[in-house]
Amino acid sequence: HPPPPPLPTRTAPPPPPPPPCARELGSQGGLFRGRLGSSTAATTATTTMGFTAAATLALLLGAAGSEAKGTGVTKEYVREGASPQLPLDHPRLRPSEDAPVEQVHLTAVGPNEPVLVSFVTTAPQDSVVEFMRVDSDGAAAGGALEAIRAVGGGSSPWVTAVGTSQVYSALNFYTPTNADGSVKWNETHWGSYQDARDFYTSSHIHSVPITGLAPGAAYAYRIPPMSEQVFHFVAPKAVDPKSKITFGVVGDLGQTQDSLTTMDGLGEHADSLDGVLLIGDLSYSDGYGPRWDSFGRLAQPVFSGLLSATVGGNHEFDFGEAWVGLRARWPAPPKPTHLRGGATDAPLYYSYEVGPVHVLALNSYMDGTQGGELYDFVDADLKSVDRARTPWVIAFWHTPWCARA
Repeated sequence: HPPPPPLPTRTAPPPPPPPPCARELGSQGGLFRGRLGSSTAATTATTTMGFTAAATLALLLGAAGSEAKGTGVTKEYVREGASPQLPLDHPRLRPSEDAPVEQVHLTAVGPNEPVLVSFVTTAPQDSVVEFMRVDSDGAAAGGALEAIRAVGGGSSPWVTAVGTSQVYSALNFYTPTNADGSVKWNETHWGSYQDARDFYTSSHIHSVPITGLAPGAAYAYRIPPMSEQVFHFVAPKAVDPKSKITFGVVGDLGQTQDSLTTMDGLGEHADSLDGVLLIGDLSYSDGYGPRWDSFGRLAQPVFSGLLSATVGGNHEFDFGEAWVGLRARWPAPPKPTHLRGGATDAPLYYSYEVGPVHVLALNSYMDGTQGGELYDFVDADLKSVDRARTPWVIAFWHTPWCARA
């Protein structure tokens, strides 16, 4: 889908400067890996693209009775300037003519909760995923169905999971970029409901929950009619204060050359990760619908096998996005679960427990003052934490919370 011609009906002002306390460490690409334990932690940060300042990760440690300690090593990285945005016809972003199913990825939280399989089809079809438990060797083999051995050694039948699909429509916003990737803010084309060229209607977006999974077990899954393509994942670990867990952490990923390198870096570490925390600003669609589709294609090779938990950033909220694309394509886990926030099936804040960790996913673009919905949720959630059960508490959100004084 070529972008509409730049015929601005309104001029978008340049973005305001960050507050004095915000440090700009980079954008659209960054990888952080850490291993957490109940008593000791050796945390390794491998920044392939420059970790983003807009994404915030907090470890809330040192509760009474906890002996959790942390050490860290950071690999220095110096950005060389803006990374150009990949064109929509890039081989990693363009649609495949022979793939009726695309943009496959997983979102998940704790054990005994659904793992959501999301995918997109051009034509309407049943929202069905077939899955089965496999041994660890089979799950690691990847690819061919012949490499997957069902637990017990027999020809265990595939189990069918059924979900739902949706199609949404929105106004396209479009801001052209220069060759160096910088944005031409004065040429922003703001979508008009009176111009059919500005309408974006998504393909069929499917979300299928897989339930009844054994914690920490390996599974294979496939999506008809592409039954010859088999994906794999490992279910979330059981809650255990003595266990260890490894997260990948990424913010401001986008669709630049740096983003591509970061995505490939995640893929290289996939076997050592238990999940990925996506701290907002996923696609940098900025109101231009086709960029959500291209991001899904970019993400599929990694996130079709890695479990992700997501919070939204300003690029999922601004430019007319208003969370629509994020909630439809990368939904947070559905209710009812442990103190899940919000009244929808794709909440904007939530918490869960996995391994030795209590995870708190927050929304930077809600009123957090005392007495508000978000404040009350965080207050109740932190009071519910049992450090004997989860000695680590991790909170993540998009925008730094800081004081100017």
